[in-house]
Amino acid sequence: MKIELISNFNIEPLKRALLVYEDFKNDQIVCSKYGQIYQTLIDINEKKDLIVIWFTPENVIKSFNDSIYRKSFAIERLLEETNIFVDLVAETASKANTLLVVSMFNFQNYKTYGLLDYNKGIGPSRILLDINQKLAEKFDDIENAYLLDSSTWYSNTKRILNNKMNYIAKVPFSIEIFQNSAEAIKNAITTISGRSKKLVIIDLDNTIWGGVVGENGIDGIELGGHSFIGEAYKDFQKELLSLTHIGIQLAIVSKNDETTAIEAIQKHPEMVFKIENIVSWRINWDDKVKNILEIAKEVNVGLDSIVFFDDNPIERARVRGALPEIFVPELPNDPTQFSLLLRKLNCFDIYSLTTEDQGRTTSYIENIKRKNESYQYESIQDWIDKLETELIVEELNRNNIKRCTQLLNKTNQFNLSTRRLTQSELETWLKGKNNTGITISVKDKFGYLGIVGFIGLKIEGKKIIVTDFILSCRAMGRNIENSMLYIICKFSKTIPNIEYIESKYIKTNRNQPIATFLANSSFKTEDNITYLIYHPFKVDKPKSIKITRKNN
Repeated sequence: MKIELISNFNIEPLKRALLVYEDFKNDQIVCSKYGQIYQTLIDINEKKDLIVIWFTPENVIKSFNDSIYRKSFAIERLLEETNIFVDLVAETASKANTLLVVSMFNFQNYKTYGLLDYNKGIGPSRILLDINQKLAEKFDDIENAYLLDSSTWYSNTKRILNNKMNYIAKVPFSIEIFQNSAEAIKNAITTISGRSKKLVIIDLDNTIWGGVVGENGIDGIELGGHSFIGEAYKDFQKELLSLTHIGIQLAIVSKNDETTAIEAIQKHPEMVFKIENIVSWRINWDDKVKNILEIAKEVNVGLDSIVFFDDNPIERARVRGALPEIFVPELPNDPTQFSLLLRKLNCFDIYSLTTEDQGRTTSYIENIKRKNESYQYESIQDWIDKLETELIVEELNRNNIKRCTQLLNKTNQFNLSTRRLTQSELETWLKGKNNTGITISVKDKFGYLGIVGFIGLKIEGKKIIVTDFILSCRAMGRNIENSMLYIICKFSKTIPNIEYIESKYIKTNRNQPIATFLANSSFKTEDNITYLIYHPFKVDKPKSIKITRKNN
């Protein structure tokens, strides 16, 4: 990646802190010159993959500098200076795929008015709040710009400032602050690239309640009530359930009697979540590694998308050793610390929130019902015929582009090229006069899956290039992929003088499913990389699938 770090102070220590991470080892990182932040922002003439802006306001907004030296200043002038700088920062978003701006923090050396420090027109603390608010409001309408909350960098660090190094080398912060900021930037890039966790698998006894339900019974476990330990377990459940509201799923793997455990979940008056909030469970006496693998296959998520919580250090070590791709946090011995640990984890961060995210638990449970019903039929085709599947086809537009960006960045298995684009990059691609984006939504008798497919097409001379052929794992194996191929061919027939359709398969260690589909489709290949369909594009629509076009 091409990365530019822009600041009014010496930001070289941040560059060194970033290069500690493997993610940035091969990146081209450029630091702005000290004291030239305005000029640097204006002079950017090459688009960057990532721009990070970190400034100390006393050096870029004159009226703020006056405030911390107790000089009088006009509030109108302060607002004008703030707006000029905020607008310049916001304009920088067009020069980057991703823009990260560090929020302002109230250092002790800014506090000069005591009780009046938050008064309008006087206190530096109030001004900092206003600057953060203006940046946040400006970014509301800019999809690729994010305000990094820097407060945690400082609150978890004993030494914030380094006055001596500020005088010597214009480096105002301690090395710990630069390390914290580098970690936050790395986590932001991980989130934006779609590598956040998707599934949390939890143990039961002494993990979400105190005690062993099989021995103590429902009334004998500690959960809620007037016990501080019970309250801690209940709060941990609240934190876990909150993850489902942003699309993270919950599953259970526990060595227990299934009937007793489910009865506790359903009937204990202090239980926060119920079995309907759980996408899958294995409550038995089998090896937990085996159970986790079964759930991963059932829910259809990669092991590197899973987090496993268990109070037993032996079980944690077993899972870490057998399934190193899974993230297994080290739970503290004290359950009052469980919620704090969960809140500190950044592997669940999101960069967007869609309708599909908010309804994902329901969607996964419906999908399991579909699978269970499939066992009642002699053939998969008989099952597919009974699903009453309907595809809703729509052109890529401002209403669905956020979800399509998610599909591009999060889908691994059924993904032709695994092309990763930010929303800004996808918008730029769509503006190309020969480019077309098509979204695929699905519903059936079990419910609405939302947007699960994306097709990217590019007209080039006498051929149409399939740049993207993506289908969510939740919708695979139901003739939806064949319907998408039919849609591509139907589109191609509407473009004059097109002689063939071309798809190029870029192999990864996880996208074998689409390779299998291509090999069994109407595409022809000689090298298992380039796949072609020639005019007149004879691909039949699956009989059991209804296709509806939605007009924008």
